[in-house]
Amino acid sequence: MYIAGHNMCGYLPDSMPYECDTFEQAKGIVIETLQNLLDELDVPAEIEALEEFIEQVKVQKDEFTGIHNHVAYWVTTP
Repeated sequence: MYIAGHNMCGYLPDSMPYECDTFEQAKGIVIETLQNLLDELDVPAEIEALEEFIEQVKVQKDEFTGIHNHVAYWVTTP
């Protein structure tokens, strides 16, 4: 089992983390969250930075925490 979520660095998550059976499912939740954020951006530099961060997430193979724009995105085990 894996848990996926995100939160502002130094704070508890605003929403409940997602429970997933596999790492790939959990990573997919993080990628989907980031893609939704990407759809809301309109500044080219911000779009490019987030696209690069998404690519870094896509290559993860096990538990991770990545930080983008003061928000931690993570997949872990309970």
